[in-house]
Amino acid sequence: MSLRGSRPPALRDLINAAGNALLAPDVPTMARFVAGKVFHNLSRPSGFYRAGDPALPWCEYLGRALEGAAIEGPVAAIASALAELHPNLRWYRSATGPFASVNFARDHAHALLVGPGGIEERDDVEVGLTVMGPFSRFPDHRRPHPSVFLAVSRAEVRVGDTDWTTCSPGDIFFVDDGSKIALRCTRDPLLLLWCQRVHRR
Repeated sequence: MSLRGSRPPALRDLINAAGNALLAPDVPTMARFVAGKVFHNLSRPSGFYRAGDPALPWCEYLGRALEGAAIEGPVAAIASALAELHPNLRWYRSATGPFASVNFARDHAHALLVGPGGIEERDDVEVGLTVMGPFSRFPDHRRPHPSVFLAVSRAEVRVGDTDWTTCSPGDIFFVDDGSKIALRCTRDPLLLLWCQRVHRR
C-alpha cells in the first residue's frame, strides 16, 4: 500500500549519488544519455512511497558487497545510502535460464528502489539493484529497455558477443534494448545498480 509523502532522505541521497556518478563527463555517451533521461524524470518525485518486506535470508551478500565498495567518491556515497535503505528493500528473484550456475536460483535477487513496488512508486523509470552470491553466473538474457549499469562491487560482464570484461567499483556500462547480457562473479558477491526508462502503463 502506497502513502503520499516526501522522498525519504536516504533515497534522496542515493538518487543524488547515483546521478553524480552516472552523469559525470567521462561516462560513455549512451550510458550518460539514457541516465540523463532517467534522472530528469527523477527530479520530480512521485510523492508515493512504501516500506519493504523483510529481507530474504541470504541478504548477507548485500552487506559483504557493500564492504567491498570504494571508500570514497560516488560509489562510497551510494554504498552508504544503500546501507541505510537496506531494511526497506523489497527483494524478488528472476527465473533461471541458459548458462546459469547451479546456485543461481538460491544466491541472487533484485530490489527496486524506484518503480512499481519500489520504495518510490512510479511507472516511468526504474532504479534497481542486482545482488549475486559468490561463484554464481546470471543466465544470458535480453534487456527489454535501454539500461545503464553501475558496478558497486567487482563484477564480470559480457554484453552481446563481446569478451568478458571485469568491472571495478564505479565502472559504468550500457546495454541497449534487445541486447544480450551475462553476469558472473567469483569469490566476492556481485552488486550492480541499474536504471532504465519504461513505458507508462
